[in-house]
Amino acid sequence: MEILRVSNIAGPTSAPFNTFALFRSRVYRDENVTYLAYRPLDKTFRAGLQRDSANVKIEECNGSILKLASSVIRWVLRNRLNKDKIIHAHQPGVGLVSFLSASLVSFFSIPLVYTVHNSFSNFNGVKKVAVYICFSLAAKITFVSKDSFSSFESKLPKSALRKSVVIQNGADIDRIRLATSSRKNQQISKSIIVSCIARLAPQKNLPFLLKVAAIINKDFRLNIYGEGSERDLLSTQIKQLGLAKKVFLCGNIAKEELFIKLYDSDIYVSAAHYEGLAMGLIEALALDVPCLASDISSHQEVKELVPSLELVENDIDQWVASLTKRIETAELEKLSKRKQWTSPDIEKYFSMARMQKEYREVYSNLLIAAER
Repeated sequence: MEILRVSNIAGPTSAPFNTFALFRSRVYRDENVTYLAYRPLDKTFRAGLQRDSANVKIEECNGSILKLASSVIRWVLRNRLNKDKIIHAHQPGVGLVSFLSASLVSFFSIPLVYTVHNSFSNFNGVKKVAVYICFSLAAKITFVSKDSFSSFESKLPKSALRKSVVIQNGADIDRIRLATSSRKNQQISKSIIVSCIARLAPQKNLPFLLKVAAIINKDFRLNIYGEGSERDLLSTQIKQLGLAKKVFLCGNIAKEELFIKLYDSDIYVSAAHYEGLAMGLIEALALDVPCLASDISSHQEVKELVPSLELVENDIDQWVASLTKRIETAELEKLSKRKQWTSPDIEKYFSMARMQKEYREVYSNLLIAAER
């Protein structure tokens, strides 16, 4: 099977796409995959793809639409005699350019898959147009969460609904276990460690989280992993709130190192305004880290299957009370062995193995249909 997988960017915090790609390159070795990235790939991610499979090719377009289009066309022509080929896109802009370019030279004969990673309201006008064109061209539309699908459901024509399916994001359990296998026990620190994986962007509601941290009079350390446009704003706020010794912007780190940081955490938090399906939260739950998250629909979707997940409305007083209680509980349990509260549920309902099995079925069914 020849697959062209197209993405906008795959940096250290692009968890859904990175996890998806690395798992398939490691497990589905019969697939010959070309990864076409509109923007430069993270070096660690690129090395992981190349390490795990000899059947992976990587092309970077360095932000050039012309190079993106020409790369897609070359791939189609190079594989014109191969019947078992699929193009799978993950973002509106690159999906639109890729699908149109492929259609020009293949006359719509290649099955196209488009994955939606967010909710309808979180796309601007131009991206909504691009998404709907991708929907019309795609043979299959996949949504990473029920929440994402429901936000589009009433706005889709019947033709799009018939080819839509929800395939929830999943955590790469084996990769998490391998990364943390060297840690026989949680590393004990004097302070309570609170972790958060988030792009430094308005969506993640980090200024709110800093205000909560400033009010809590407890010995804890908040580590925020990720990069983004709000770094300077958050750095200034940390200084203004006197949090320089409590809150740390840790930037992007390698995924395996991030798993270890999560494993050593006492609490995980997410105050996000919206999510597709939060990978950082799911990965923390896979490590049985007690989690506190905003009461938004995508987090509610996780809680339906992981009942012990605690959700809190984005109200300062409620967050202060809930996080204070979590810290106090963590202080009492500091020397206790962590209980397996949530990992069995994550392995059952939100595993990467389950997710990729469903994608395998999507690919196989499209190829069978294309032969008819």
